[in-house]
Amino acid sequence: MIRLTLAQMRRSVGRLTAAGIAIALGAAFVAATLLAGNAIQRGTYDALSAAWGKADLVIDADMTAEGLAERDLEAVAALDGVAAVGAHHETYQEVTFGATNTYLYAVATKGDPSLDAQTVSAGRAPAAPGEIALPVSFAERVGAVVGDELAVTIDIWEDEAYRTEVRRVEIVGLLDDPYNAYASQSGAAVATAEELLSWNVNDAMVSAAWHASVAVSDSADTTEVQREIQTMLGAALGPQAQVLTRDEYARGLAAEFTGGEDVMTAVVLGFAALSLLVAGLVISNTFQVLVAQRARTLALLRCVGANKRQLRLSVLLEASLLGLAAGVLGLLVGAGVAQASLSILGSMDLDVPLPAWIEVTPTVVVVPLLASLLVTTIAALAPARAASRTSPLAALRPLDPPTVRSRSGRIGIVISALLILAGIGFMGLGIATTRIGGAEMGLLIAFGGGALSVVGVLVSTGFWVPKVAGAVGRLVARGGPTARLAAANTLRNPRRTAATSTALLIGVTLVVTMSTGAASARSALTAELDSQYPMDVSIEGGAAVSWEDASVIDASLEPTLVEQVAAVEGVDTVAPFSIGLTWDDRRGTITELVGVDPEKARAAFHAVDALADLDDSTVLMVASDMEAANIVEGAATSFTLLPAGPVPTAAADLEAGAEQVTLTVHESDVAYRGPVVTLTTLDRLTQATAIDGAWAGLTEDADEGTATKEIQEAVSESGVYVSGVAVERAALERVIDTMLAIVVGLLAVAVVIALIGVTNTLSLSVIERQRESATLRAIGLTKKQLRSSLAIEGLLITLVGSVLGIALGLAYGWIGTTAALGLIGDVRLAVPWRDLGLVLLVGLAAGLGASVLPARRAVRTSPVEALAVD
Repeated sequence: MIRLTLAQMRRSVGRLTAAGIAIALGAAFVAATLLAGNAIQRGTYDALSAAWGKADLVIDADMTAEGLAERDLEAVAALDGVAAVGAHHETYQEVTFGATNTYLYAVATKGDPSLDAQTVSAGRAPAAPGEIALPVSFAERVGAVVGDELAVTIDIWEDEAYRTEVRRVEIVGLLDDPYNAYASQSGAAVATAEELLSWNVNDAMVSAAWHASVAVSDSADTTEVQREIQTMLGAALGPQAQVLTRDEYARGLAAEFTGGEDVMTAVVLGFAALSLLVAGLVISNTFQVLVAQRARTLALLRCVGANKRQLRLSVLLEASLLGLAAGVLGLLVGAGVAQASLSILGSMDLDVPLPAWIEVTPTVVVVPLLASLLVTTIAALAPARAASRTSPLAALRPLDPPTVRSRSGRIGIVISALLILAGIGFMGLGIATTRIGGAEMGLLIAFGGGALSVVGVLVSTGFWVPKVAGAVGRLVARGGPTARLAAANTLRNPRRTAATSTALLIGVTLVVTMSTGAASARSALTAELDSQYPMDVSIEGGAAVSWEDASVIDASLEPTLVEQVAAVEGVDTVAPFSIGLTWDDRRGTITELVGVDPEKARAAFHAVDALADLDDSTVLMVASDMEAANIVEGAATSFTLLPAGPVPTAAADLEAGAEQVTLTVHESDVAYRGPVVTLTTLDRLTQATAIDGAWAGLTEDADEGTATKEIQEAVSESGVYVSGVAVERAALERVIDTMLAIVVGLLAVAVVIALIGVTNTLSLSVIERQRESATLRAIGLTKKQLRSSLAIEGLLITLVGSVLGIALGLAYGWIGTTAALGLIGDVRLAVPWRDLGLVLLVGLAAGLGASVLPARRAVRTSPVEALAVD
């Protein structure tokens, strides 16, 4: 039978090639998805851990009482296998260069260039106290060059009072930030740890090291070194001290952003699983049509002595050989596509770290090959069993398709209904599981439910797809005899109509599922970004109020400066906020209020609901302040106007009849500076107010980095500092865009798979009807009418498949995204109308092309030749 199988494969090269292409593309899709998942994860982790340079390990002591002491770092450095240790110190420092007075973000050098995130573009790195290296962007903004001096203002607490000291440091180098490690601070200046700590002798938060990076020797085992450091620091600092690899640290940051779950892994797993399912369905459909075409050949073999077992083994062997060969080809194609995509993305200015080469893991090799082999073999089981169980004479006759009234039809309907209902139940369970804290498990459950429901839909397509096509056909039939013939043909062979439409339905469902999922995921992640980064640029530190008499003692951010910020190109809205002191009746102490114009602030914020509850009768507070004041959402609290003169220390010192305002409390992260009220309320409750800063919103087409730098220049002489959270937000959005760009590449592969499936089934159906077409030609049907009839029939079938696929894809895309990202909030259905229109056009074009091209061969064959028996 092996020789017979190989001989049959040689004689059927044309048909097997078509099926092999579909199998190869399915395997390529799986391989490309897995490789893209690795690239997405690598790029995201590199972006989130860029601040640690090329460190192998990160020590996180954030949750310890006092951080890492010098002795702890020395003990780590003394361990075998540790090449270098660098403590992470950071500060915002007031600096002056020429006429520019501003705040500068600075970090300490880590002693080893491999541990520093930035690279030296001019000069050298600081090596001794009294030296500093500046970000290129900052140096260009203030006009500084290597060799100049920078004045650093230091506040020292001494004898129960602060004194100011100015220290001059030499600029010895300029720094580039190639991976945007310090994008939100517009770069970081670098000084030695000794120099930086001397600027903050009274600040324990700066003098302590809360993080450190570790480089492991090439000859050492990273896992073993990690274990030794964890054991040592655990004994010294307690279990709160953690020693993590860079990837583990980045995974933790990603989990914080997405609500405590590794959604990145869940999303990649979802794409890989979805690609396996859909590629399997396309392959199965194509191979079943192919085997069905050979039912007569199998029956003839039975007539000449082949037994049932031999026929089954022959078909399965043919499927296995085809699946294995196509799987190898698909793996190579998928790897090539993934590598080409990385190369193209790497040549673009994405500001997102991407690996230069694909990472080929055992999973990437085994899964596509195993999937191709198993799917093609399983796809051939049912046709092989059907052919071997049917008597030779019965197999030589045309098969009657099952109907709903037949026993097999009723069983099919029942099975289909059960699968669809079970699938819906599991998808609902998956979404619920995600929302209670299990994103990965929820996605797996939802995927299983989706797979069940898809199989249920496919089981029943033979019963309802022809009827839907017939209903549409009756509308088209009014177009004349050719259209009536096409409409009738859709009902003449329901099995063929269902197979053809299902091929496209699968592909369209996949494309729309991914497109809808990508759009919905982008919408959900953008909403999360809006929540975590509500404004684009924050300007703070422009005022001070005396806690002795509540008067304004510094007002460096004048209204004219706010106007200058508003005039910067790319700035859409500026919302200044003011501060003032009042008496907090609930807590019995003075407190600082922040006042804003709600309308301006809402215009400057991405998350407009962050200020939705703010009006003259409300106050916004962060959760920690509400907890400290023992107050809950919606409760009332009151504030009282302070008297002129010395600030009172007790409620009894307040003036009798002083204005008191009762406000309703609402929780909001906007109140990170202190309780937020409207400007009207602030004026009622304070003796004096001053502008302390502003929130700026940028236009959609603004360059975040350029706009932030120009805002810094506008306020450079005011002594305030500018935080460009828009840059960090844009960096995260670029990561999302990169993910979606890779998904678009996967969609292109999915479209090709769908087109191959449609072309295979339509071409085979046209070949089946050569004799039928010849008969129609013999009784007077013209070549043009035959072409038109086949084209209309193809369009009818693909229209049904496309529309149904779009409906299913919208549902599955939203369900999948909700199962993956439901933990971070409500996921709204985002309908990608442009993509849907494109999918519909491509589907109709596929039906037209797949039916018209074979029809050209049919009309070129004479009726006599076509009616001849093979």
